[in-house]
Amino acid sequence: MRNVLLILAFMGMVLAFVPCSAAQSSVALEVSVTKYEPYPAVPGNYVDVWISVKNVGMAAAPDAELEVLEAFPFSKLEGYEYTWHVGRLSPGESAVKMFRLAVDRNAVAGANKLKVKYTSDTSSDVWVVKELDVEVQPYQSFISIEEVKVNGTPYPGTTSELVLKVKNGASAYLKNVRLTLSPLVEENARIVPLGASTKVIDVMAPLEEKELVFSLAIDSGTKAGVYVLPLSISYYDEAGTIYTQNENVGVVVNGKPQLKVVVESSNDYVVRGRINDLRVSVINTGTVDAEFVEVRVGNSEDFVVLGESEKYIGSVESDDKETFVVNSYVYPNAHKNMVVPIHLEYMDVMGSKYVEDRNVVVKTYSMEELVKYGATNETHSKYIYLVIFLLVLYFAWRKGWLTKKKRK
Repeated sequence: MRNVLLILAFMGMVLAFVPCSAAQSSVALEVSVTKYEPYPAVPGNYVDVWISVKNVGMAAAPDAELEVLEAFPFSKLEGYEYTWHVGRLSPGESAVKMFRLAVDRNAVAGANKLKVKYTSDTSSDVWVVKELDVEVQPYQSFISIEEVKVNGTPYPGTTSELVLKVKNGASAYLKNVRLTLSPLVEENARIVPLGASTKVIDVMAPLEEKELVFSLAIDSGTKAGVYVLPLSISYYDEAGTIYTQNENVGVVVNGKPQLKVVVESSNDYVVRGRINDLRVSVINTGTVDAEFVEVRVGNSEDFVVLGESEKYIGSVESDDKETFVVNSYVYPNAHKNMVVPIHLEYMDVMGSKYVEDRNVVVKTYSMEELVKYGATNETHSKYIYLVIFLLVLYFAWRKGWLTKKKRK
């Protein structure tokens, strides 16, 4: 009897554990990789991995969740979500989500482990960690950019044609070769493809070369300089494997600085027959900075420079000006429209040198003209001094100071 009681007690304990075990085993999640692109993944590139979560159990998963973990050689990218709240999954139900990951440049060839953790119920503390295989192979570039050229010199505020010579370096045919040129938008530069930014080559034979032409719009506010436009390339081999690569295309934006020279008097008017301070201003009215600017003021039949006639200014930035003063004597018979010879030497930001000779016209006036027009009171002052002198002379005569003889 005692043995029977022991057997019954043991069976009761077993039965007590059966429902709990059955409940745990009735929910089962299966996590796997459905595909990834590019295949194989490439070191130093990114890979898009599609992960599937399927309920292969007999009961519903109440609140499933999956998180992609960082583990060499895979790392997370800024701006992407790596926690996936799957939610409720009925028996036999599945869900798929894509995750973008960076592949370390030092990743070894072969099957690399992408680590994830998941649970069927977020309210529990039961999480499963699993490693998924992702094949990584060093990339061999088949499509190469053999030549980059721009028809003409790109200037701010213009459009230009960017020509790329593309070559299939593989020993097999490549299909659906797509090249996408991205715009460049920075604080001092805006270069945007006009029209189609993606060019497609249906088929390229082994070692075949093709030229693709992109139209570029260069914003008028773009500073001169060398800029890099991102170029993404994708294509398929004969087996249907997709490859992607990222390249950079350099574009040189240049332009001639637009320098304006103004000559004027430092004292309102240039007066003939007088020494005048001529103020020379070099103004950059364009969008391209001028570098290593030198200015020389020459003599003419109307005036002669007194002292230094050359000035090294250095740089004159866009929408800015630099000024210096030249002392000169303007001849009495100088023309009313006096010509001032100006010699300019300067460079653009790319090192191209410009040498220019200009004749700047400056209006001159005689003192009589300035008095006539009321621009000066210098002659009136002379008359006032003369009147004062005559009054003093008359007063002295009345007092007899001028006629009184000295006593012996």
